[in-house]
Amino acid sequence: MHRSLTVRLLVPVLTLVVVGFVGHAVHESMTRAERWSELTRSSAQQIALLVEDGTHHAMLRNHREEVQQTLRKIAGDPGIAGLRIYDKQGVVAFSSEESEIGRQVDMHAEACALCHRGSRPLSSVLTHERVRRFQSERGEGIMGLIEPISNAPECASGACHAHPPSQTILGILDVQLSTAQADTAQQGARRELAIATVVFILIVGTGVAWFVQHFVRRPVLRLKLGTERVASGDLDAVIPVDSDDELGELATAFNHMTGDLRRSREEVAAWSRELEDRIAEKTAELSLLQHQQVHVEKMASLGKLSAVVAHELNNPLGGILTYAKLVERKLNKRPAGDEDSSEIHRYLGLIQSESMRCGDIVRNLLLFARQSPGKRQNVRVNELVERTAMLVRHQFDQQGSSLQVRRLEGDDQVTGDQAELLQATLVLTMNAMEALPAGHGEVVLGVEADAEQVTIAVRDNGSGIPPDILPSIFEPFFSTKEKGGTGVGLAVAYGIARRHGGDIAVTSVVGQGSTFRLRVPRQSFVEGGA
Repeated sequence: MHRSLTVRLLVPVLTLVVVGFVGHAVHESMTRAERWSELTRSSAQQIALLVEDGTHHAMLRNHREEVQQTLRKIAGDPGIAGLRIYDKQGVVAFSSEESEIGRQVDMHAEACALCHRGSRPLSSVLTHERVRRFQSERGEGIMGLIEPISNAPECASGACHAHPPSQTILGILDVQLSTAQADTAQQGARRELAIATVVFILIVGTGVAWFVQHFVRRPVLRLKLGTERVASGDLDAVIPVDSDDELGELATAFNHMTGDLRRSREEVAAWSRELEDRIAEKTAELSLLQHQQVHVEKMASLGKLSAVVAHELNNPLGGILTYAKLVERKLNKRPAGDEDSSEIHRYLGLIQSESMRCGDIVRNLLLFARQSPGKRQNVRVNELVERTAMLVRHQFDQQGSSLQVRRLEGDDQVTGDQAELLQATLVLTMNAMEALPAGHGEVVLGVEADAEQVTIAVRDNGSGIPPDILPSIFEPFFSTKEKGGTGVGLAVAYGIARRHGGDIAVTSVVGQGSTFRLRVPRQSFVEGGA
């Protein structure tokens, strides 16, 4: 029950209705009680004025019996419980009950303490403070009103009185009215109000329950059944729409949703087939990326090995070259014409040239294995490719091949080592030229860019690279040239690209040519690149 939407709606609504009606009934009862009290107080004041007016003349003449008869006669009216007149000492001077005459009143009693609070009685008290409520010995509700009897001028100047004009109060008139009739009327009114409240609560509660059942619970049950059918796989579920309110709009939206779900299921089936194709494609790409990662790790290992080999070979090669030069100097001091000396000179020349050639290879290996970038500066890639073209154009002309440069229109700036980037671009350009057929062929040296990097693309229409050797072209000492190739150039270019935080990508088709793309981030250099 506590999870029912009907219960969750009815309980707070009915609670608000009950609280509202009960609150209204309580407020109305209190208001009526206040009105009855005000009417009783007003009646008491009118009776007090009547007593004052009726006894005024008799008091001036000091006719006590006449005053007593007047009190007795007025007290005989229904609703008057008693009338008393106290003198200034608190003695009952006149009373509707003659047995009370002469009785001394306690000045600390509720009726007296109102005025006798200090050393001197108060001259005046607010009307609402002079009213008191209590019960008689018979349990009857009584409202008492204390009315002070003022020392009027005609009273103070009378010969029969000894009250000086300075005395403002001569006595007290105590009017006591029975509230039994008013209390009975109030009880009846409260009872009628309680019955009316219960009836209204039942009527409103029944109406609210019917409204919730008809306009909330029934549409919600339809929606629940519809969603259960959809959850079970029935996308043909349709909810009847018989209203244009929010629940009707919700039912309409539900029907649209099921229609969209049917179409979506068909689309998902189509997408599932397409996804399988894309997964196969991405698997191939991941395989390629894995191969590239293995290649990067392999090149890093080769770089470390090359550094060790280069350092180990550099010193012996330097010693060989130095001793060859020393031997050549000593031979130069010997007399000319010795046939053995000329032959030795030729051998020494070969030793020196081959040692220098080995030194160049060692330097390239050290450059390939270099672990930190060179000078950091801003490099304009357009100027870099223009300079590369200027350095190699003569060789292209001698070979009869064409070299085209395509500059980048836009921001071509990167941060890097200009000398190293120029060396890498020269290596790629010369490598492309050597792949061209003799007498004709074309190399396009272009610049491409996006927000993250700048790419130097070297395209040729040469013989292309076979797929079986394509993964090994950046390894040191790997070369397909028949003679003159050391197999270090592309390895050096690859090492420069990695030190700048980039890489070199190759696409090639045998018989159509190759494209090398040297990609350099705009903010390049990575520590420890190889």
